[in-house]
This record gives sequence, C-alpha cells and structure tokens, in this order.
Amino acid sequence: MENYAGTATILAGGTSYPCTAELVAAEFGAGGTAEWGGRLSVEDPDTAWAVTDAADPHVRLDGGEGPFTVAEVEGDTVLRIVGAGPVPWRT
Repeated sequence: MENYAGTATILAGGTSYPCTAELVAAEFGAGGTAEWGGRLSVEDPDTAWAVTDAADPHVRLDGGEGPFTVAEVEGDTVLRIVGAGPVPWRT
C-alpha cells in the first residue's frame, strides 16, 4: 500500500479548487494493477457539491493527475472518492 497525504487541487467543471488529500493505493493481482482512492477535504459545502455535480472531476497532485468519482460526501466538506486509471502520485 502507498499513501499520499497533502495539498492537492481538484479540477471540476472548468474550475480549480484547493483541497487536502488523504489517498491510498493498493496493488492487486500479478500484473501490479492498482486501485486508489480516499478523501478530499474542501473549503466549503458549495465546493463539495460543485465537485460532486461535475461530469469529469480530476485531482492534481505534485506528481500528476487522475480522474475520480465521488462515492459519498461525508459531513459537508469531505469527499470520499474512488480513483480511475494510474495512481496520480506515482507519475
């Protein structure tokens, strides 16, 4: 398992939103396929709903960026996400 904890940027609906990320990647299978996800904490409820309603949100980290879906909104400002594609902090 690999973790990423730190600042990030959400790209959603043509807008950039600052956030704090707590993400984890886990390896599965002989080919080293990884799944990743975790939590993104945003500044306010309006941001959380704007990201949730966006068609194709991405999270940008220092090393790369990756698309995700919002699985759940916890409280008003924490997005529980499931990542898609390569693990963005490995690139």
